[in-house]
Amino acid sequence: MIKNTKMSYGSVAKFFHWLVFACFVALYLLGEIMGDLKADAAPILGLGKWDMYALHKSIGISVLMLALVRLSWRMLNPQPELPSGTSKMQALAAHGMHWVLYGAMLVMPISGYIMSMAGGHGIKYFGFWQLPDLIGMNKPLGSFAHEVHEVAAFAIYFIVGIHVLAALHHHFFKKNNVLTRMLPFCK
Repeated sequence: MIKNTKMSYGSVAKFFHWLVFACFVALYLLGEIMGDLKADAAPILGLGKWDMYALHKSIGISVLMLALVRLSWRMLNPQPELPSGTSKMQALAAHGMHWVLYGAMLVMPISGYIMSMAGGHGIKYFGFWQLPDLIGMNKPLGSFAHEVHEVAAFAIYFIVGIHVLAALHHHFFKKNNVLTRMLPFCK
């Protein structure tokens, strides 16, 4: 099934969910490695420090595009119902957490774009397309965007952790379908 049902997410929603998750993992790994790597260090998997920055930026821009498409899909496609017995407070927390995650999918790449452009570092999307510089050199703005990017990164780690723990709690303790309805290949 392509679209969501009352009981489960459809294949499109699942695809976007797991693709963004894979991008987050890649961004996290690249961010951790490239930040500590010296400019003249030996390449890792064929990527030097600046190659990692370029890949990190390209994946980040991809997350921004995916988030916009994903949000559009969400608006056009109703979400599955929450399990029976869900309190209003739990429903509010679940919906709030999802919207915070969507916000993070927008804030992270936008702050990364601003940080790069304001710092005088362009973004060439996967080596093919130079993104337009809508910011220009602006060191204070670049520093502010860097701080936003760092704080948002820690917020994402925390939010994703809560998201995963909540899904596992529903699966193992509440014994409902909250986890399985988003897993690929589960009906």
